[in-house]
Amino acid sequence: DVKYNRPDKVLEAIGNSDTALIKSYRKAWEKRIKKLGIDTTQFRDGYSVPECDFANREQIEAEQKTETLRLHIKAADSTYRLDRFNVWVNESPLFGQRGISIKRKNSNTLDTIINIKLSQGENRIECSITNVNGTESYRMPLYVNFTPAIKQKESLRFIGIGLDRFSEKGHELQYSVKDIRDLSAKLKEKYGSDIQIDTLFNENVNSKNVKALKKQLQQSSVNDKVILAYSGHGLLSKDYDYYLSTYTVDFNQPEKNGLPYDELENLLDSIPARRKLMLIDACHSGEVDKEEMTRITGATDSLQQQGTKGGKPTYTGKTTLGMKNSFELMQSLFVNVGKSTGATVISAAAGTQFALERGDLKNGVFTYSILEAMNKYPSIKISELRKIVGERVEKLTNGLQKPTSRNETISSDWEL
Repeated sequence: DVKYNRPDKVLEAIGNSDTALIKSYRKAWEKRIKKLGIDTTQFRDGYSVPECDFANREQIEAEQKTETLRLHIKAADSTYRLDRFNVWVNESPLFGQRGISIKRKNSNTLDTIINIKLSQGENRIECSITNVNGTESYRMPLYVNFTPAIKQKESLRFIGIGLDRFSEKGHELQYSVKDIRDLSAKLKEKYGSDIQIDTLFNENVNSKNVKALKKQLQQSSVNDKVILAYSGHGLLSKDYDYYLSTYTVDFNQPEKNGLPYDELENLLDSIPARRKLMLIDACHSGEVDKEEMTRITGATDSLQQQGTKGGKPTYTGKTTLGMKNSFELMQSLFVNVGKSTGATVISAAAGTQFALERGDLKNGVFTYSILEAMNKYPSIKISELRKIVGERVEKLTNGLQKPTSRNETISSDWEL
């Protein structure tokens, strides 16, 4: 799939004249390759699926009393050299999105022993190997339950980033900073002394300060929960790349001083905490196709719309690609890009929609719906939160705004 799922090449081969669409598909593929860390120059003709498993699977007890588990990993490919391997616990990759590269070994086999830290309760452990063609082995889960003699502490780390003022005037928002403050207060009310809060607002939001937050998250434990929330403008570059606003972002060229989405996502990669949630109350702005513009205009009056979190849309007569960005294309076209950091990502709107602020709600509609759900249900699973918030936002915006979920963890649902 990594090698041959190339809609851009198919469209070119059949003589499609929509160069913008072809370019977007190509960018989506390139983005996927970059995200997976695959060296396409290593691709070879032919096909082979490597095999990978825990050699000591039968000797591992289902009930564990100690925190450290020894895993003996063996892998092989009958035809191609091996490229990288990774281990997941409850769908969180222990060695980051890309895993550990073994390309330099120039070998068809792997035989290694690693020690991992178990999470309190159930652990779903998987390993896989990828060959130089980008083909990954099947993952066979191993389930163990860890019950420590003394219950280990679980705390929540909340990181909030909010902007409603910008150095470039005319893009002010009303409730983005309040969104983050309200979420912080609600979580503090629930977790009390078991919460650590770090926030960045307005002038303090820049790439350097955001990257520095990673140090805090590196100090988390495997039993901690991490929630990362962003509220501000979301912007698309001319190449359909998705950026989040910083204080000094150039709204016409968001690649100048904007925060690439990947940088925000990277905060949650390769950190000890395994229960991770990212909330993005933003959209994008730029050119909208005719159909989308009609929907936005039609809904404006009934919503008493106070503002959108992506600037004012401009209609240029386009009827093709509209605002579908290469990130969104990558998500919808390709398999296995979802489980990258092991975090569940719930965003306010799809790539072709606008996130709204409502004066009567005193919050972004998305954040308002999250706070409402937390007030109504003192304990709520992430999957339930996603469903409730999605339905509520659609109702409050007359179907104009539909939250999306990315990087969904399927088997390890946890309680907020």
